[in-house]
Amino acid sequence: MLDYTKDIDLEKGIVIIRRTQTKDTKGKSRIGESTKTFSGQRTIDLNDISRKALVDAMNHIIPNKFHLLFYNPTNKQYGLYEEASINSALKRAGLKLGIGLYEEVNSKGKKVTRTDIHTHMLRGTFATRCAEAKIAPVVLKEILGHSDISSTQVYMQFQDESLKNVYKHAHPRA
Repeated sequence: MLDYTKDIDLEKGIVIIRRTQTKDTKGKSRIGESTKTFSGQRTIDLNDISRKALVDAMNHIIPNKFHLLFYNPTNKQYGLYEEASINSALKRAGLKLGIGLYEEVNSKGKKVTRTDIHTHMLRGTFATRCAEAKIAPVVLKEILGHSDISSTQVYMQFQDESLKNVYKHAHPRA
């Protein structure tokens, strides 16, 4: 969650990650005091695409007492979007666009089409694309806020396996 007054510096081209959304004892989202782990606190350099996206988002800020870049006016306590709501919106988009579809039988015995899309997939896709672009694991570790390089290397393994499959299909005798 980004505080548009403290966490974004478009002049320097950086975003500072210093806290995350967490849950209270009743399971409701609230503003955390820090990130989940120390390594989660980091500064991220913006590229042209991310800078433009932030400028666009900042042009549509709903002023709020928490200075949240993405503010939900219907959440009176903290102004946060619940993860379940975001996942529901992603699933609607996935169904509409035909992404990650599968069929199952619902509780009424009717066959329904669903999608397996959820928010954490966006992070995984980003990490995998970075691995494919040959971004050094130590750099990706910092971007993702991993405390241990082994967490980051999972994405490198996916990349290695993907390349093996491509090579195997392109060169069947290999």
